Amino acid sequence: MIIFIMLKPVITHMFRKYLIVPILLATLTDLAHSSGTLTDSLLVLAGQAEGHERIRLLNQVAQIQLDFQPESSLKYSNMALEASGTMGDLRDQAEALKNIGAAWVSLGDMGKAAPFLDEAYGIYSKKLEEQETLGDNCHVAHILMLKGQFGKSIDYYQRALEIAGEDDLSGLTRCLSGMGETYRKMGQFMQSLDFYTRSLEILQEIGIEDGMDRLLFDIAINYQRLARYDEALRNFYASLEISQKMHNLTQMGHTYQVTGSIYLQLGDQEKALEYHRKGLVIHEQIGDRSGVANALDVLADIHLEMEQFDQALRMYNRSYEYSRKAGNKRMIVSSQMNLGRYYTHRQNYPLALSFYRDALVLAQELQDKWSLARISVNLGELYGARKEYSTALQYLDDALSIAEGMESKDILQDAYHKLYELHKMRGNYQLALEYYLNYAAIREAMMNVESRTSIANLESRYDLVNKEKEIERLEKENITNQLDLQREKSLRNYLISIAVFLLVLGIIIAFSLVRKRRMNLMLKHKNQELEQLNDRLTKYSEELDELNQTKNRLISIISHDLKNPFHSLIGFSDLLVHEAERFSEEEKLSFYKSMNDTSKKAFELLQNLLDWTRLQTSEIPFNPADLRVTETIQSVFDLLISHARDKGIVMQTDVPEETIVYADSRMFETVLRNLGSNAVKYTPYGGKISISAHDWNEVIQFGVEDTGVGMDEEQVTNLFNIDKKASRPGTNNELGTGFGLILCREFVKKNGGELSVESSPGKGSTFSFTVPKRRNT
Repeated sequence: MIIFIMLKPVITHMFRKYLIVPILLATLTDLAHSSGTLTDSLLVLAGQAEGHERIRLLNQVAQIQLDFQPESSLKYSNMALEASGTMGDLRDQAEALKNIGAAWVSLGDMGKAAPFLDEAYGIYSKKLEEQETLGDNCHVAHILMLKGQFGKSIDYYQRALEIAGEDDLSGLTRCLSGMGETYRKMGQFMQSLDFYTRSLEILQEIGIEDGMDRLLFDIAINYQRLARYDEALRNFYASLEISQKMHNLTQMGHTYQVTGSIYLQLGDQEKALEYHRKGLVIHEQIGDRSGVANALDVLADIHLEMEQFDQALRMYNRSYEYSRKAGNKRMIVSSQMNLGRYYTHRQNYPLALSFYRDALVLAQELQDKWSLARISVNLGELYGARKEYSTALQYLDDALSIAEGMESKDILQDAYHKLYELHKMRGNYQLALEYYLNYAAIREAMMNVESRTSIANLESRYDLVNKEKEIERLEKENITNQLDLQREKSLRNYLISIAVFLLVLGIIIAFSLVRKRRMNLMLKHKNQELEQLNDRLTKYSEELDELNQTKNRLISIISHDLKNPFHSLIGFSDLLVHEAERFSEEEKLSFYKSMNDTSKKAFELLQNLLDWTRLQTSEIPFNPADLRVTETIQSVFDLLISHARDKGIVMQTDVPEETIVYADSRMFETVLRNLGSNAVKYTPYGGKISISAHDWNEVIQFGVEDTGVGMDEEQVTNLFNIDKKASRPGTNNELGTGFGLILCREFVKKNGGELSVESSPGKGSTFSFTVPKRRNT
């Protein structure tokens, strides 16, 4: 308070000199505030700003979101860091680095936080060596606090307060709040309250409400830990009023939530439900995952107390899922602890113990004393229920030790009560009495008449303020409604006059409209005829374009895939004509075989191209008839058996003798030959190829299955695309173009069927096609 009194004479001067710009900015951005949250308005300003001002606003958004939405804080801190890199301002960069580290600390990942905090610490320390300032001391203190070095943090905060000057009022409030946060993390709530209160007094003196709702919230949290629920509620209600005025939805949601938690501790389940539901609605509206998770946890607690077990478990699990998706270790600890408590209540001790142990390990990693104390109380309860009294006592003593060091009376109360129950069960009545008296003392302080009266007065005042606001809103609505009625009456009379005029005018022009309508109908008919002609011309143009593209693709295939075989033929023939004496008879025979294979492939390609071209131009004969397929299959086998034997491939058929289809025999044979040839080509030595037939109502489905190399999804997709060269070398480097499959699809379609493929790499392929059944019965 001494520092505040010393600075009081300059407070008004500083307010006028340095806060005019923020006030003007606030006036200019009232519209932005109407979007719903303080963060929204700051982001609007950041979008309009440039350079240092934009980075400052992004860092401010990151700080606001740090405790409640650390994932979002991380996002905006990284944006600020990227922007500060281009500007070259080290302090902007250090602020962004510190915020990134703080976000990772809030998410419970100290490993990821450390490099950013260390880098920021280095920048601020170097600045302090050049010139010692309040701001840099506060930044270093904050970083040390985030790293858990509380003693050093307090030293730097004290130094900052000692050198506080009249030109840094906002720095002073930030420094005092930082001291409050540090002492709160140490569990020294009374000292924390002192510094938070001093910071609040400065803001109240100069009349600045921005940030006051968060300070009141922090003060209320300290009172809650001290089990002074009347003071906690008084500050929560004050925080709510400012948050509502500032449209700070994030702060409102969390204040509703913690207020509900206090009413749950006071045994008022109805009010606890009311406030937590309000908080949950806001958290869901703004996408605050940590807020949703926390609200669900407490709503689950209420349902658990009401023995609505299914609803409680559903909410606990939803909260746990939110925590894991967010990757927030602190939220995960809370969810695991609550699930452990649920399963303890349901006497599923092994599952409860599993959740508690996971939570304990994570809380130790985070150095979260409050969670460690709470988990220890819960483990004491669990082992007590299992009658493992020595283990239960050990955990409860641990909880008591941590809670006493933290001044956490809410945990002390629970620990005393569990110790009382445990010693009573073991017959240690003297110890049980001592612990009960300690429990009763805290409970009495919480539940005394004065506190109850204070809480009731607070509730009445808050309800009265809300009712007054509602009455004011209704009065404004009533005045607005009366004005609307008067406007509606005048408008109605005006409209009646216009309607009479329009009726007369309508009668006058009706006759001319009838005549014009006839003319329009005739014109519409002519337009429809023109549109139909235009559609036909467009269709013919598209077909012509498609045929032209097909011609170009065919030329490309012929020039590429047909040229290669002839290169081989010319090369081998040149060798045999000019240098035959160099080669043995065995080598010449090998050349002859290669020339023969190449000639066959070239002929096969020419034949396929010819068939496909004739099919596209409707010149290929199509003579479907009843066809006994086993004869065709045998002839295809005879063509392929030689190549199959060379590769040690087994070929078999499972087609009934009586199978008859209605199809063009030549097209059917071409389809089977191409599919069988492909199967032999891509099946390695010792493989298997089978042809099967299945009766599917009106069609017969044939399948050509192999145990070959198979294809991935992309290769299957490109099989029938004439623009893509889908062919690959066979298992013995057999050549191919991939055009045969396109011809197969066209022939199957021509015969009224469909061709499909199923394949996986290394597992072979199955080509299936359908053909109509016989017509003559």
